[in-house]
Amino acid sequence: MTPADAATLFRALADRLDAVADPATFGGAFLIVPPGADGIEPLVLDGLHVTTTPNIAVFWTGVSGQVAMAVDMAGNQARGQQPAWGRR
Repeated sequence: MTPADAATLFRALADRLDAVADPATFGGAFLIVPPGADGIEPLVLDGLHVTTTPNIAVFWTGVSGQVAMAVDMAGNQARGQQPAWGRR
């Protein structure tokens, strides 16, 4: 991924943030752009929370889980393996 590609992701996420109609539903957003790989760019809205009150622990658990999956996939790619999750 080039710096220009990363900038496009940031602009797209900014557009998605601008489009959130009800600020009370905003549950957080993050964008992670590792070198040489696709970015991770979720926008979390209230419907994804466990409760109707935004919970910072739920947000960071989601970030942590997505990063852990990306690290696992990158390690598997480096070793030429398929991901362990989802295999039968």
